[in-house]
Amino acid sequence: MKLQTAVRAFLAARFPCAFEEPILLTRINRSGVLDDPATPETLHRALVTLASRFREAEVLTDNDGTQAWSATPLGVSTWTQQDKPYVGD
Repeated sequence: MKLQTAVRAFLAARFPCAFEEPILLTRINRSGVLDDPATPETLHRALVTLASRFREAEVLTDNDGTQAWSATPLGVSTWTQQDKPYVGD
């Protein structure tokens, strides 16, 4: 599975929860759905692409400056159209 697809599936299945990048990296890599493990850099690029190009993810910033990523309703809709692949534990 492509990293972008795995990230979308992970976030959409848990919408409206948001996750920090290190947690996403660990959980997606541990899921075993990727051919090659994601790195912090490749994960960040996938998240930025999902947010800026497709509007399927968004970064949320807490009052203390902590940033976490969540699916958007469009991301959930796309995931649903893909028959809801499940990623993670």
